[in-house]
Amino acid sequence: MVERALHAQNVTKTFGRLKAVDGVSLEVNQGEILGLVGNVTLAHSDG
Repeated sequence: MVERALHAQNVTKTFGRLKAVDGVSLEVNQGEILGLVGNVTLAHSDG
């Protein structure tokens, strides 16, 4: 049996009135690699 390392269900993230993520669910099992791709301009740092 595979052990679950991460489980997120029905995740919603808002920034003010902007709903950036709505109803996302995911599972990651031990030994798996997860990569999330998206616009990273909000997290950008020059310093």
